Amino acid sequence: MPNLNPVIKKRYVEIPEPSLSDTLGDWQRLLREFKNKLGYNGVSVNISLLGSLGRVLREGNWKVTGTFSETDGRIQLVNLEKGNTEARSYALACDIGTTTLVVNLVDVNSGKVIDSKTSYNPQRAHGEDVTSRMAHCDQEGGLSQLYQLVVDELNSMVDYLCTSQGIKQDEINGMVCAGNTIMIHILLGFDPRTIRKEPYVPLTTFYPVILASETGIKINPYGITKCLPGVSGYIGGDITAGVLSTGLNESNEIILFIDIGTNGETVLGSKDWIVACSGSAGSAFEGCGLEFGMSATSGAIEKITLRENGEINYKTLDNENPKGVCGSALIDLLAQLLESGIINRQGKINAEFKSSRIRRTVLGYEFVIAWGSETQINKDIVLAQTDIDNLIRDKAALYAGSTILLKSMQMEFSNVEKLLIAGNFGRHLDVEKAISIGLLPDIERSKIEFIGNSSIDGATRALLSIEDLEKAQQIATSITTFELTREPSYYDIYTSALFLPHTDMSLFPSVKTPK
Repeated sequence: MPNLNPVIKKRYVEIPEPSLSDTLGDWQRLLREFKNKLGYNGVSVNISLLGSLGRVLREGNWKVTGTFSETDGRIQLVNLEKGNTEARSYALACDIGTTTLVVNLVDVNSGKVIDSKTSYNPQRAHGEDVTSRMAHCDQEGGLSQLYQLVVDELNSMVDYLCTSQGIKQDEINGMVCAGNTIMIHILLGFDPRTIRKEPYVPLTTFYPVILASETGIKINPYGITKCLPGVSGYIGGDITAGVLSTGLNESNEIILFIDIGTNGETVLGSKDWIVACSGSAGSAFEGCGLEFGMSATSGAIEKITLRENGEINYKTLDNENPKGVCGSALIDLLAQLLESGIINRQGKINAEFKSSRIRRTVLGYEFVIAWGSETQINKDIVLAQTDIDNLIRDKAALYAGSTILLKSMQMEFSNVEKLLIAGNFGRHLDVEKAISIGLLPDIERSKIEFIGNSSIDGATRALLSIEDLEKAQQIATSITTFELTREPSYYDIYTSALFLPHTDMSLFPSVKTPK
């Protein structure tokens, strides 16, 4: 990174031994040398770590390496080791997602991500969305259960990374986390339930620096955990990280940034102003709420081609037999079903279309994507009418959120100079198909860019640059939020988008009128 200035630093220092003419205490002696040789003023230390410093100094013959964290204008000693260990310095950047967890193992000396691990968030067993997770906290011990699930999974991921790279867990001296407000509340053991009801107020959107041991994450227990600040109950630190990652806050262009994740947040702005909103949208495109939906992992159908006779070809990740369908393939299929006339503009399956893949069940019609004999799960993978309805509701909510933000600034989609799409399935997404169903606006294709997981990228940047961490704090205070359900025009805009691609086809001039 060009501005490498990590929040975790190791510094080797040789300390003058005490004598009858220099009887300063061990800690005061360290402080004096930290100031004189390293330029560090006002270093703090945890009392438990303080108790071990005298032993380390003497075992190291007064030649030691201090590990320091620099966050929120505060310098803290998080480790003291005998000898010179500057060459081995590691930290973590984490994306605490509702559906997935991502951990980057970072060499802070080089600024390089040396390994990364992705896993499902095991809290999904208690609800696929944040509302369900908050409701689970109503149960006795519910919050503790959710907290323990995410901490145990993170520890498993850290153990995997350390084993893979030959690193001891106590060599990792800090972590920077990004996540939506509810996920970060749970990670820190804060009750998130006040976010669930009007006026949707969290305990806090700015989080103090705490010891790793206080989170239960098994790295150096005196290492620090810093969570990026959020904006509101439903605009969290993952969006702050996304804005930091994209440079939207410093751009001369008008940028529309959409995070098509489990929650579906939208940001509009430039260096002069930023507005944002969050809707209950995007989760279906992450596979949530669909019987055979899944994230883009091994065995997921990622690409679908519909032939004229209603038969299909598909491609799976890692060329495994299929076990589900990820977001990019769902968009592929929905667009082609519409174009072929298998579904109409309301998304309803046409029972008159002659295809062995269309069948009726007690719950309504469904379309068979893969027969059970082809799958890992030994049953048919289908797209049910209820799945189509969920996908359309989610795409309508995303479109409505963008429209509301633009209207609030007296703008239209034509004023957008760059459209950035964050989300795990972006790298496989067919832009034309996404526009044909109204998931993306019908704008110049050159303006559209898929940026992947901007949350983990922003967290990594904040870890590796004190200046970027400070920018994240500034971003969080500069965003104006809109509560969509309180906007008078929201319902009309939303319902108009419950068609494929939209009720008003003039908004999609490049899209051929579907059959």
